[in-house]
Amino acid sequence: MTALSNNILILFYATAAIVFGWFFVRGKEWQQLSAKQMPLALKSAGLVLLPFLALFGAAQLASLTVASAVMYFLPAMLVPFILSRLNFLPFERSILLLMMFVGVTHLMPAESNAALVAMTAGLLVWKLADNLLQPENSTLEDLMPSLIWLGTVYWTSVGGATVDGGIADAIVLGTLATSFFTRWVQRPLLAKGDPVYLKRIMLTATSGLTMLCIITKVVGATGMMVQLAAVAGTGFLFSYILETIDNSKEEFAIKGLKQLIYIGILTLAASRLFGMLGVLVLAASMLVATTPGTALVAGAYWVMKAMAQTFVAQYNPNVTGVNLTHSYTSAALYAGFLAVVVLSLFIRDSKDKRMLLILLLGGATVLPFGSNYFVHPEPTAGLLIAASVASVLMTVLGKAIHNRVVEASENLILLPGVMSCAAILSYELLEKGEGATTQERLIAIGVFAGLVILVGIVNHFMSNKPKTPESNSVTTQPASGS
Repeated sequence: MTALSNNILILFYATAAIVFGWFFVRGKEWQQLSAKQMPLALKSAGLVLLPFLALFGAAQLASLTVASAVMYFLPAMLVPFILSRLNFLPFERSILLLMMFVGVTHLMPAESNAALVAMTAGLLVWKLADNLLQPENSTLEDLMPSLIWLGTVYWTSVGGATVDGGIADAIVLGTLATSFFTRWVQRPLLAKGDPVYLKRIMLTATSGLTMLCIITKVVGATGMMVQLAAVAGTGFLFSYILETIDNSKEEFAIKGLKQLIYIGILTLAASRLFGMLGVLVLAASMLVATTPGTALVAGAYWVMKAMAQTFVAQYNPNVTGVNLTHSYTSAALYAGFLAVVVLSLFIRDSKDKRMLLILLLGGATVLPFGSNYFVHPEPTAGLLIAASVASVLMTVLGKAIHNRVVEASENLILLPGVMSCAAILSYELLEKGEGATTQERLIAIGVFAGLVILVGIVNHFMSNKPKTPESNSVTTQPASGS
């Protein structure tokens, strides 16, 4: 499906193999591999899969074309689930998963857009399930490279890129390879600290020059595309800055506001000058952060932004964008913000993580379905945009808002991704909703109301149930190589 040249593929796989081998073999991380958790892991994965298999089954009964995408959803969820329970460290998992998805997308036939979204959905469902069932090991580190890559390939495949899609894919893949390489070489340099940022500036300059060589010599891009090396270099530097703010002793509110200002400035500059490609390059550059934190949250936000944009580009009939003056659209914006705020409260107050997982995945899946069926594409696009903005605000400012550290709160940033995947995969509901009779709409409203009541009942019991130890928790994994 992707039109990647052999040069960029060789560069990526060679870099990934060397970095993985260094940490896995030389660091003797293979010694901690274990299959003891596998039976329980497969049981947990099966329980998470059942509702989604039911949804794909319902799509098959309704003769929706998206039903066939289940063959891509299943492995995209199960493979990382297995790697996680085999005790691969997050950084090593991230390399293995990206190598797998790059190979799959390269071999897939053209026009496999539904398959790409199904794989993205499977990856997000795995990560939310893994993080919430094992909150002590919650991280975005293993998810981000593959999420960035799948989001990029889908964005270029639907015509989002203003340049050749193969060039755009290659530039993002080159940025991911550079991030892996920088994570490898910076380990001894930053081991003794870097109080004046001299080492980080040197790493940033080296990484930016590496990107310049990749773009001009390996990818063969010219013109404005060459300037993306500066965007990548800026992203590398700001990933370190966001990480430094995370580790500072300032008040939560001050740290959050600083980080949101930086994220906003970078988003505006990159999207204004280079469009969504610049935003995706920024997302890939965030992976050099040595510890998971706001840098990865920012990267996830930029991917969510690209996914929402793909829905707008494909299904929004208003060629000028989303018209916020339409009553349905403004209501959808309100709903998007409200949904994220409510789900953040569930994350903060939940006692049973299994029930929390049901609420998060159920809410993020059903809401776009209802929007597609009952209204029209523009409100759904507004819903996705509002959810992505609200999620980054609530995630970065969450510590200040709640006045404490909330366990696994970074998972809130993934919910707009699930919503975007649900909206794109259920696009056929747009047409069915427009042609539905009053009786059909009433039946659908009844089903939707029943689901809302069920969610309310689950939340009631979840809020009043005493906290118990997680039945499937495992020993906390050590931090991955940085």
